[in-house]
Amino acid sequence: MKYFRDGERECLACGERFETFWVRRGHRSDYCSDCLNRYVADHRRTMRFEVVKALGGTCQCPGGCTEHRMSMLDIDHVQNDGQAHRRQFPDAARMLTHIKAQGYPPGKYRVLCSNCNQSRRRLGGRCEHEWEKAARE
Repeated sequence: MKYFRDGERECLACGERFETFWVRRGHRSDYCSDCLNRYVADHRRTMRFEVVKALGGTCQCPGGCTEHRMSMLDIDHVQNDGQAHRRQFPDAARMLTHIKAQGYPPGKYRVLCSNCNQSRRRLGGRCEHEWEKAARE
């Protein structure tokens, strides 16, 4: 880490000079804002991937949806307490860390695709696939 007289530092990742800023109380950043933002985004993406994979990695809709593309998958609160749970955390990354620290408890969280998750909210707790399956039977 190189320090300069004018309050600038050299970024540990890219080597560019940047004006120092505080990340949190008592800690200055060793990285420029571009590198720090890139690191945070990569960390969140990795954390989300880990949690989704640990919870099954595919849509677990009882209606038979088989969506597996990571960009389409959401984490669903089985007991419909997601809003209260999200209020406990300032951002999604901390909520994902909490889920991981709990050991991915079965029966509390599951993976649903965005379509199933939204239709369950809009259609009173059952997704479109479940309605279609019930109509066929």
